[in-house]
Amino acid sequence: MAGAVSFLLLTNTGMRGGDSPTPRASGKPAVVAPIFVHGQGRGVTGCVVVSPPVFLSEQDAMQVIREELGKAGVNLSQASVPLEGVSVPYLAEMWNAERGMVLQVFPEGKPTRLTLDAFDPQTKVGVEFVSDEKNERMAFTGGLIRNYDLKELAGFVNDSVRASGHDLYFGAFYDPACNGFSTRSTRAIEKRADALQRQRNFDAENAAFRELGDAVRAHSTRLLRMQVHDFINWLKGQGAI
Repeated sequence: MAGAVSFLLLTNTGMRGGDSPTPRASGKPAVVAPIFVHGQGRGVTGCVVVSPPVFLSEQDAMQVIREELGKAGVNLSQASVPLEGVSVPYLAEMWNAERGMVLQVFPEGKPTRLTLDAFDPQTKVGVEFVSDEKNERMAFTGGLIRNYDLKELAGFVNDSVRASGHDLYFGAFYDPACNGFSTRSTRAIEKRADALQRQRNFDAENAAFRELGDAVRAHSTRLLRMQVHDFINWLKGQGAI
């Protein structure tokens, strides 16, 4: 009995009165932030692609998101929080007469049930990071040559949450998917790596490509932080924090 009482006390002190540990279905649309554009979020891999994107890991990206939101008073204490009844439709890259190749709903595909990457039950802020891994599950965008449009995919995630009727403030972030051509400094490193490859100086080439990967990831991380900063300003404008 004493153990049960202690558990209840710990649980109650971990949340303020009226806070829900998970987003509740309130019957009204969730408050969804726009996609804050920093980085193209597009890339191509496979076959003879010259400069493929360097993706951020979900773990590294979520660390950035948690750190920046934590500074603003948002404690993303819960991870992998399911949104009951919310799914993102399966998408496929199809030709559009006005926009070219774009992601569109593919009715024959199986929707993906949405689970928030992180949630703060006190501020009711939930977030999702759209990564290359999520793209693999949610969209078909090619065969041997695979296209990624993570910014567009984040927009579809937004649409699904907006219509969900869950009580939360939601923000979707996307991997900027930068590559060796993204900045002047990364272009210089890639040029040096290519020259070493032609010289068959493989040890130096490998070191140069590792340096390139680190530089590209650092640039993507800066762009992701900018997305989060815009989201924080949006939350303040909504009175959520």
